[in-house]
Amino acid sequence: SDGDSSTRPHTCHECASIPVNNGNERPGEALVVDFESDLFIGTLLIRIRNSNGTTQAPYDDSFGYFTGMNRRYQAVVRGMFKKDGIAMTDCVTGQVLDRKCGKLPPKMLLRGAIKVVSFFAPQLQTKLDGDRPICISPLGSTPQVMRLKRENAYDDSYQADQTIELSQEEPDDLASSLLALIPDYGFEPCKEDTSIARAKVRKKAFDKLYAEKDKSLVFDTSTEYSFEFLQHLIDFETFGVDLGNMIGTVFLKDMLDGQPLK
Repeated sequence: SDGDSSTRPHTCHECASIPVNNGNERPGEALVVDFESDLFIGTLLIRIRNSNGTTQAPYDDSFGYFTGMNRRYQAVVRGMFKKDGIAMTDCVTGQVLDRKCGKLPPKMLLRGAIKVVSFFAPQLQTKLDGDRPICISPLGSTPQVMRLKRENAYDDSYQADQTIELSQEEPDDLASSLLALIPDYGFEPCKEDTSIARAKVRKKAFDKLYAEKDKSLVFDTSTEYSFEFLQHLIDFETFGVDLGNMIGTVFLKDMLDGQPLK
């Protein structure tokens, strides 16, 4: 990469190592991280296919969480907001880098990559050539699963229970679904039979609110929120974005230039 690497930070002082599960863990033995910020308190679980180090035996793709699935990554965030009135359409998820990218792929390859990712996230916002590159999308529509559970107001001892390690499903009941809060959807549960189909309904409805900058939906401190993020494009063994035979692989090492995925 260009520039004097000796003047560049090699680590992020705000980052921390986290345990990564591989899906072979026994029930009740998944490793999680409890965390707290100014706005949110919760628990994080991460699984990466083919990873090793958190189970005694080497990774085995013939059993466990990833068996029969094309996904390579799972992250579940469950917790509670500490402040009322935060507009859901003001909240995004994704990558915001602290400094410029390193070596970017050829523009044609980069455009192809963004087009593929945008297919899965229509409201994706990407700007990679600025001082603070971003790749973000709405929090209400990006997760493959989003579930609400009414609770008492949060307290500083909050921890998610053991169900965070189980298979996650987009809710089919009105009380647990974000659709209950969205106009035109709030009077009956989603009739779709599968979790994927129900998630598509929620994603489309929320993206419409996001595009309209509608701030009527807000997070509240008496609800536990669960978000499941799945990823099949990033191959963590090569640290590249696998875009298929037509486009190829975009490798992230040179592009991130030492900055972590967050």
